[in-house]
Amino acid sequence: MSLLIIGGEEEERKEKALFIAKEQFRSSNFDLHSFPPEGKLQIGIEEAFEAKRKSNFKPFNSAFTTLLFLELQRATIEAQNALLKLIEEPPKTTKILITAQNESLLPAPIVSRCTFLRLKIPKNRLTEEKETRFALEILFLFAAGIGKRLEKAEKLAKDKKEALDYLRNVIFSARFVIFSRLRIYESALAKKIAKISSYSDLANDLKKPDFEIADGSLDKKMVTGKLLKLIDKFARARVVLEYTNVNPRLILENLLLEFCS
Repeated sequence: MSLLIIGGEEEERKEKALFIAKEQFRSSNFDLHSFPPEGKLQIGIEEAFEAKRKSNFKPFNSAFTTLLFLELQRATIEAQNALLKLIEEPPKTTKILITAQNESLLPAPIVSRCTFLRLKIPKNRLTEEKETRFALEILFLFAAGIGKRLEKAEKLAKDKKEALDYLRNVIFSARFVIFSRLRIYESALAKKIAKISSYSDLANDLKKPDFEIADGSLDKKMVTGKLLKLIDKFARARVVLEYTNVNPRLILENLLLEFCS
């Protein structure tokens, strides 16, 4: 049967699949075929047909030919349907590895034809440095004007993977900010950010237990409500961005203009 690797982070799943292909299946680089190819985010019908063609290749200098389908949940429906038979019954000299964030994101017929390898989900997905960075990013977005938000959306839209990582990290950091009990004040923050050239000074201030600026207009309860709203909207936007063909810049612009309103 084909092997489905789930859990962990995307890069971890890929590394695990490559390790299995090379160390367990003994497939050389020549006999290892990854889909989608470098530079593409998802597997389309053309890649599915190419995979089926390569599945019939006899291994050149390996025990097996290995087909690696990375993040199959992103593949088009047509591609997933086209690969179903191959996943169920690969040629005797061909091994199939699949990575996905979660089996629930794949069609049931594909899942039923695979054995599972579950990677552990790390307890702390973000380092302390990243938590601080993205917590400050949230604060910046609360205080930023329309121009800055549109500028951020334009930059993120250039790389879909980077945009997905950004949305995920902001979600984690919003939870971090809520649970850390920081006292955040919007109007004061806007003035603070305008005065500094980097996040370092603000980061140091936020680490102080008595962080407070007297003329702040936003109390902690209101901040928590806004962060919960942010988490919901960012999570919804991430699903749309990852699993549809909607213009990334349109999604990001609408999100960043709306989420803290």
